[in-house]
Amino acid sequence: YPERLTYEGPDYVPEGIEVCEWQKTAEDYLEWEWDYKETQRALNLDFKHYLASLPRPDVERLAQPHLEAFNQQRAQQVGEAIDISSADLAFLAHLIRPNWHEHLPKTKSEEDKQAWETFKKQWPDHIQINLEGLKEVDGTLRVLAQDEKLRQEVQSIRAENMAVIRAAVGIHRADKKLDTLAKEIARVYEMAGLSNRSLTSAEDDQITRLWEQRQEIRATQGREVTSEAMKNQVREKLQHLIDRQRRRDYERGIVLTDQMQKIITELLPSLVKGQPALLVGETGGAKTALAEFISRTYFGKEAELISGYGDVNSYQIMGKMGFKNQESVFEPGPIPR
Repeated sequence: YPERLTYEGPDYVPEGIEVCEWQKTAEDYLEWEWDYKETQRALNLDFKHYLASLPRPDVERLAQPHLEAFNQQRAQQVGEAIDISSADLAFLAHLIRPNWHEHLPKTKSEEDKQAWETFKKQWPDHIQINLEGLKEVDGTLRVLAQDEKLRQEVQSIRAENMAVIRAAVGIHRADKKLDTLAKEIARVYEMAGLSNRSLTSAEDDQITRLWEQRQEIRATQGREVTSEAMKNQVREKLQHLIDRQRRRDYERGIVLTDQMQKIITELLPSLVKGQPALLVGETGGAKTALAEFISRTYFGKEAELISGYGDVNSYQIMGKMGFKNQESVFEPGPIPR
């Protein structure tokens, strides 16, 4: 895993992971699979920077139990133990670095949840964020793997043209990731610029990490394309992925740009509590489309629109008295409804 569709071990699907029907495609599965690998790669880079920031004694303290286990195995073969004081830092880092996926919850038990939280909290904030990202991607893949039809489709595609699809999906996801990283770097510079100050050492480290991630993605992007014929096939598949995304945006009635997603994220806490929210913007700025999308996607209801023109009155908003079955009854407007 993630090369396999299902896990070895318990048939566990985490709580709180929802996948829309239109996301249950082989291409989507492969995109999530790619994201799984990229998140692990980001975690390894973050770990490398974290370890480099520690003094040598702290690194040795972390490596000590791992080295003892290593020396026990080594004693059975060559008999010579490695002294931690003379061990190379890269070797110690290799011993310390965890297999991130092995610590993900495998059941819904409180013990598993607590073990995950304990493991996560031992790391700096930026590693914790990526660990939560890994958990989300892992959960999504588990949910997708429950779909028998999807499993058969993916298995069929794997047998037919997996190399082309993998290459196209990888390039597509890499482009998205590169764009996201570029925006994160720009955001760090922007915050410093707004405060009219230079970058802090922590911000310098953050930018370095982000640039290294970009360089690593660029170095591997398109590496799976091994021939001119395959390049043409990948180009066609890549265009198919782009067209599919455009069709989805059209069907949803809204293009989910980063800015639009940010607005949704900021609105949802208030809306879930039943509190009002005000969207302000130019005519044609997709305010109505956004309201309809949120209502339909996050609350499962079609939005009821009220035009706020100059002659609107309280009856149209709050309701009015009327007659029904020869009785006077209150007919509620859209707000009380």
